[in-house]
Amino acid sequence: MEGLYIHVPFCKSKCNYCDFYSKPVNGDGLCLDIKNYSLALKKHIRNLSHLLKKYTFDTIYFGGGTPSILGEELALIFEEIKNNFNIAKNYEATFEANPESITPSLAKSCFEAGFNRVSVGLQSAIDKELSLLGRIHTKKDFEKGLDILKSEGFSDISADIMLGIPNQTMKTLKETLDFILSLDLTHISAYGLKIEEGTPFYKNLDPLSLANEKEQAEFYLATVEKLQKGGFNQYEISNFAKEGFISRHNYKYWTGENYLGLGPFAYSYMENTRFFINSDIQNFEKAENIQNVIEIEERLTEKDKLFEYIMLRLRLKEGISLSYIEKSSPTKAKPLLEKCKKLQTEGLGILEEDRFYLTPQGFLLSNSVINYLEIN
Repeated sequence: MEGLYIHVPFCKSKCNYCDFYSKPVNGDGLCLDIKNYSLALKKHIRNLSHLLKKYTFDTIYFGGGTPSILGEELALIFEEIKNNFNIAKNYEATFEANPESITPSLAKSCFEAGFNRVSVGLQSAIDKELSLLGRIHTKKDFEKGLDILKSEGFSDISADIMLGIPNQTMKTLKETLDFILSLDLTHISAYGLKIEEGTPFYKNLDPLSLANEKEQAEFYLATVEKLQKGGFNQYEISNFAKEGFISRHNYKYWTGENYLGLGPFAYSYMENTRFFINSDIQNFEKAENIQNVIEIEERLTEKDKLFEYIMLRLRLKEGISLSYIEKSSPTKAKPLLEKCKKLQTEGLGILEEDRFYLTPQGFLLSNSVINYLEIN
């Protein structure tokens, strides 16, 4: 079965670390943007219905940007999806939300429409850290938003936190972790701050008090240990879930399953081909045929697929199957096995019968490990 991703490229303001494709809007401009974008999405969904009859979508994910900024329009777009696409009975439907944009009407309409999962951006339980990040919510806003979601029926709720925020200490990180573990959540994502080119942080690096490499490692390992003790099993480098509550949609990305993306700069991987919609909101809205705004990035070769299998699966706690490697490329299986053994002696991975997977220390060095394992 396939996954469906809907990109919502609007935010009330742009965070200091964010390099995702989104447009900061507010006031009347926001209302107009929501109306035009929602109409365009629904048009493309209707026009695609006959082309997608052979597919069944079992995960639907609204990401951004800030999907919750659409308010009740989110539910109407989801209804359009259900009316035009084949949706599995046991589907997972997620929307991302910022705390300050969660309202009773949003939560009620989305729950009644059939959304069954929400991912809320917390980042930190320390208001000073939130302010440094450029977030426009407070810890209290998060608590209020969570109460609204639960009161309207949502029980599968994820939250994001960030490691290595400017001026963050082990003490403030522990405060955030204690706070998030005190809530009745099912899933937690913990991402290390990365300073990306073009962001406000990148333009003002000098005054930032950032964690060094050693401190980042300490933050990460302390987070892994504390979340696992709190009942959240690590299943991916940055993701932790209670039993039965992994993000099924994101899991598709890491296991190479098909997914279709709609919206400017939304990526897709369908039938061995990776493509994306060009990053122009107006073009997306005006296009009568979505094929006119799609750009093919690449068609994967067998070598590409093998490398991606290793690269993506090593993000997961379950790791890679050595018998799969042997079946796909018999001549490369033995050199890979020897490299895995070496990584195990260095404490970066574990070789267990047919599988090789990374330890938390290995996750910290995952890019280097993957480059080391690359097979020519």
